[in-house]
Amino acid sequence: HILSDLERAFEVLCGSAEGMVGGPRRAAGETLPLLQREWEQRVELVEYTPHCREPLLAMHRAVFQMAGAFPAVSASWLAWARLSRKAGQYQTASSAILQAGQGTCPPEGLFLEQAKLLYVQGQHTAAIRLLEEQLSRRPRGASPHGENSEPPSLSPATRARMALLA
Repeated sequence: HILSDLERAFEVLCGSAEGMVGGPRRAAGETLPLLQREWEQRVELVEYTPHCREPLLAMHRAVFQMAGAFPAVSASWLAWARLSRKAGQYQTASSAILQAGQGTCPPEGLFLEQAKLLYVQGQHTAAIRLLEEQLSRRPRGASPHGENSEPPSLSPATRARMALLA
């Protein structure tokens, strides 16, 4: 997978003769979001373990960093944080969350991943406080479901945990 992704990155960043496989050549700015989606789908095919996915995510981060696609770098860090948390590697997940939040535009779902990490570490009150703080910062008109409803990005499990701990 890594070699295939490196080859694909070379095509996009260096402008190979074919550009997109089977399609016309596009500017790197147009193809980077396509490449990001393509790589996200590829990562989903790889076994869901840190051992298998980490090298792939690290290579993706390096390529996006070289291309100046900093939101994609942050999104890759967030994916690594999620995987690490689910694998019980909480220190690694915490470090990845810090890396994901360093950019000028943190990825959507960063605070939710941070709250989930706090929750699994037994810091339930801190997790709820973080969620409440972040939700209160949202503009009143941001939710089409009314000003007191949760944003759609919260999973049903997260809503249930919030209701249980309130």
